[in-house]
Amino acid sequence: MPGVPRSKGCQTCKRRKIKCDETWPTCIQCRHINADCPGPTSLVKFINNGSHREGQSPPSDGRRSSSKSPPHQTQGSSSSTLQLRRVYYPNVDDRSAEYGLLQVTPPRANPTTLAERVATRLVGNLDKGANGITSLQMSYLPQLPSRLVDSPCLRDSVDLFCAAWADFRRRQPQGELMAMPQYGKVLRSLRRTLMSEQALKVETLAAMVLLERTCKLFDRGKFSSIHHQGILQMMERKGPPDLNDDLDITVTNEVHGLMISGYSVESCASFIEKSEWQDVMAKCAFKHPKVSSLEPLTSVDLMIIYDFSKGIFSWLNTMHQIRTNPHGDENEALSIIFEQKLRDMLTKIRKLAAESFELAMKEGAVTERDDPTSIVGKRIDFKSALMCQVFMSLHLIQMTALRMLYEMSIVYGSPDPELWDQFRDVAVENWKALPYILSLESIVASNTIATVFIGYEAGNEEEKLYLQNVMLSVDEYLGRYPKDRARLDTVILEAGKLLTGLKPVLKELPNNS
Repeated sequence: MPGVPRSKGCQTCKRRKIKCDETWPTCIQCRHINADCPGPTSLVKFINNGSHREGQSPPSDGRRSSSKSPPHQTQGSSSSTLQLRRVYYPNVDDRSAEYGLLQVTPPRANPTTLAERVATRLVGNLDKGANGITSLQMSYLPQLPSRLVDSPCLRDSVDLFCAAWADFRRRQPQGELMAMPQYGKVLRSLRRTLMSEQALKVETLAAMVLLERTCKLFDRGKFSSIHHQGILQMMERKGPPDLNDDLDITVTNEVHGLMISGYSVESCASFIEKSEWQDVMAKCAFKHPKVSSLEPLTSVDLMIIYDFSKGIFSWLNTMHQIRTNPHGDENEALSIIFEQKLRDMLTKIRKLAAESFELAMKEGAVTERDDPTSIVGKRIDFKSALMCQVFMSLHLIQMTALRMLYEMSIVYGSPDPELWDQFRDVAVENWKALPYILSLESIVASNTIATVFIGYEAGNEEEKLYLQNVMLSVDEYLGRYPKDRARLDTVILEAGKLLTGLKPVLKELPNNS
């Protein structure tokens, strides 16, 4: 029979048979091995179907004993705020619980300050773990509550985020985000902070990053990269992150991830290529909490995906240059080099995708099964939204490269239908994940389906109608996409061209792209 839990140490440390320092949300031992800390062990334990005799008390060490004990035993001193009370019921049958340990603590005090109230509101919203909003480049959210008291601008930024998220979940009518009173308040707080000695603190950077994410996720108006430009400038002024500060590490990692997206790769981000940044950024990446949550993929696998992903923006410019003037000065030579680069990359990323998928299937992190609701008759499920996003990235890189190679074959007068067939095969594989994506919270789902834009043109009429339904389903509240099917078809096709270099790259992408 299992023993009575006596320590609140996490289960990871208990399985490893080492002492847990019980520093939440992540104990030091779990942090050292880059594992997700499951948190404190519950001191409530119920055992059903016990085979005890009436009048016998269960022993404290989990072994059967015939010694009598009083109905109630309290462990620990009376002055302690934590008491363990053993409850014993002598007259119960074998189908009932034999004993339990109850944690008796005073009720938590009501939050009194504004920072405490905002922190409580944020904590109450973080209930989805790796399948929730933290998967949208917001892994720093669980660390914010403890940092609000010393940073008014971070407190106000969290307040805006919670208000926008609450409106989204309640489906309340909402205009543009900047019309909310909390939006003006956070801008004023940031302005005051940037003129003070707290300007270069990590809490200030976190406030700016959270404001950018809030606008990107919840604003119905045209999204602007102005916040992102300010973040990059602040990041450069602040300097490399403190590797002993978990908030600094996670915020830096997420900003680095944002640099990959097309609209945000600008000259003001060039500082990240400097040697003093490169070494620190590599160390930050290996400390990222996402790394341990994506097993069996390794940090090396993720870095390969990252290296390919950050190169996509330069591919778009090169592709548009070649397509616009294929026989222009140096463009023919450039196309030969570019084509070989794409083919080499495609070989490597295909190998990584196949090996990763096979390993993830073997480990149970990914499963595939029949699904009559899927347009392709099958669906793929993932252990987390983060895992899904990684495989979506693998599909996106392959589809982007294949679509560019096919376009160049057309431009130079020798269309290659085999490239188009390969492009469609990856798109169909990608569509298998859509039923899983639709099962996620809609704000997460709407930001996980960018690959639909690229693979859409590979579908037939029935498949395109299905993909349109998916887009409208996840966009039901924000309403960024047109309801008219003909217009929606045009929007998706144009976005696909933009994301594959068939149209000129914009400095700012609209929200529906």
